[in-house]
Amino acid sequence: HAVHQRALDRADLVLDVACGPGTLAPAALHQGAAQVTGIDFSAEMVALAQGATLGRNAEFFLGEATGLPVPDGAFDVAASSFGVIFAPDPRRAMSELHRALTPGGRAGLLAWLRGDTTNAYYDRVYQHIPRPQTAHDPYAWGDRATARAWFGEWFGYLELATITVPYEGKTPGAVWEVLRTSTGRVAVAYSALERAAQERMDREMIDFFERFRRPDGGVYWPREALMITGVK
Repeated sequence: HAVHQRALDRADLVLDVACGPGTLAPAALHQGAAQVTGIDFSAEMVALAQGATLGRNAEFFLGEATGLPVPDGAFDVAASSFGVIFAPDPRRAMSELHRALTPGGRAGLLAWLRGDTTNAYYDRVYQHIPRPQTAHDPYAWGDRATARAWFGEWFGYLELATITVPYEGKTPGAVWEVLRTSTGRVAVAYSALERAAQERMDREMIDFFERFRRPDGGVYWPREALMITGVK
């Protein structure tokens, strides 16, 4: 992701909030980070990240974005790819990102846009698993004015940019297999379904990705996101 490249440049100590299965850590280490710490609310996602065998330079812990289990001022960079946006209290989550960073530290996150194809994806998903019961709408982060208000309350030198983040896969089934096992709340809820319910959801979601199949059989799912970066 572009947010990885922008935020992780010249970073020594990186915090990945709502890290999922740990996909940011390899990118950060490849770009020269000395240490990556990932936090996620899901024990299953933390276990997947811990099993990625990235060595002693990456560690992953259970925790919430609104109460990060990390010391004050411990990181050069705090980043989140479509994770912090689901935190039920955006202002509290931003205050925690701020607290975790050293003075001059950088923060970056990605948020889905309300009119994006991800809307249709989640509408289909929540026909099969419970929709999170929260007054917070994660798509509010995709509104520039709202994002500027929440992020700008704690960070300066704000940059907001719309970027393309397409998802590609070999087949609709292969795409759904990745998403159902590695995307936080969806993966956790899917794993709790009975087998028959999982099979119904599989059929529906594979059908969803059929609409993005290319002539060669592969899947190209066009998506756009708002990238927000700032400095403590």
